[in-house]
Amino acid sequence: MRTEFAGFGSFQNLFPLPALGPATNYTYTNGSVLVDSTGNFGGLTTNWSYTNNSQYNPAGTGSINYTALGANLNNGGHASDDNIAAAAGFEFFGYLDIGNLTVPVLKKNANWGLRTGFHYARVDTTNRDSISAGIASINDSFDLGGAIPPLAPYPGFFTGPASLLSDTPTRTIGVTNAIISGSRSLDVHLAVSSVGGFLEFPLHPKVKLSVEGGLILAIASGTYSYTSTVSVPGSGTQTSQGSASQTKLLPGVYTGLALSYEITEKLALQTSARYQFMRQFELNANGSTAALNFDSAFVLSLGMIWKF
Repeated sequence: MRTEFAGFGSFQNLFPLPALGPATNYTYTNGSVLVDSTGNFGGLTTNWSYTNNSQYNPAGTGSINYTALGANLNNGGHASDDNIAAAAGFEFFGYLDIGNLTVPVLKKNANWGLRTGFHYARVDTTNRDSISAGIASINDSFDLGGAIPPLAPYPGFFTGPASLLSDTPTRTIGVTNAIISGSRSLDVHLAVSSVGGFLEFPLHPKVKLSVEGGLILAIASGTYSYTSTVSVPGSGTQTSQGSASQTKLLPGVYTGLALSYEITEKLALQTSARYQFMRQFELNANGSTAALNFDSAFVLSLGMIWKF
């Protein structure tokens, strides 16, 4: 079967920036440019700070560069596993022979009748993929007007005299990659009932092949939980988590083949392969979604038949 996990990564921007304009307070992850005691007279301020010398760009008249996030990351991330196997389960089934008929296409006689069954299986899977997700970033550059800045870390001063910095930045928008790590677990118990029909063809006095198909109705009871750590370069790390449990009815259809071997007149061995399609089982927790998909689900079984 296939499992899909989505929306398990969130990161809140702790330093949202205002629109560009003079005499405005800007706070970044690596410093700030704020209004000073003069109200930023002449478009310059003494009330600015920065944390790292690498933020200074000496090109032209010089500038101090700051970075911030331009948005939140809300329920990002997607991971899927296409080959999830259920744990071993058990199955009870019964056949009711109704009669014989001739299949014109195959020009063979066959027994036909009804088949009903019940089986239980459990799907327990954990995904630990690390996922990258894009998040908008802002780069603001404030002009120094040819001045040489004090060495970092520099705290700035509300009242002068002190080094002056332009109070209106040149802004560029980019994208930075957030890394989402952690685990997502989905544990589902499946109880599936089926009813349909069969055609049984004799291949040998002791060997018979059955073609089967019909309707199914499953009860799926599952639990989903996740813990995610989102790391954004220059902006820190945040953790989120969630969990949910739910029980749902899943209708569907099945088709398959069964091969049986008669040990005695009443006892036979049977092996079968059955394709089962059911509605997707989905759980939602804190904006995140886990889904168990049955569009490629197969059941393989080995059992015994006792004839009454």
